[in-house]
Amino acid sequence: MGGGDLPHQKAKPMIKVTRLNGSQLYVNAEMICFVEATPDTVVSLENGEKVVVRESREQLVAAIIAYQRRVHAPLGRGREEKDEHLSPPVTAG
Repeated sequence: MGGGDLPHQKAKPMIKVTRLNGSQLYVNAEMICFVEATPDTVVSLENGEKVVVRESREQLVAAIIAYQRRVHAPLGRGREEKDEHLSPPVTAG
């Protein structure tokens, strides 16, 4: 098959970023320690590596949040949906 993910594969913890020279790479979202603007955007990783990218801090934070939502959302369900087999909480009355 092509290079795309298959439906049964687990989501990879990567976000796509663009270096200043235009080349694109994927960064492990779970390895990012912090993002700063100096004025270029610098991504600092847990292993000490730094990557200077074209994306703004805000764009990177949005990409990280989107990744986290994909990873932690229940399969096939929205966040607001409840499991039908669960009873509502019992309250003292």
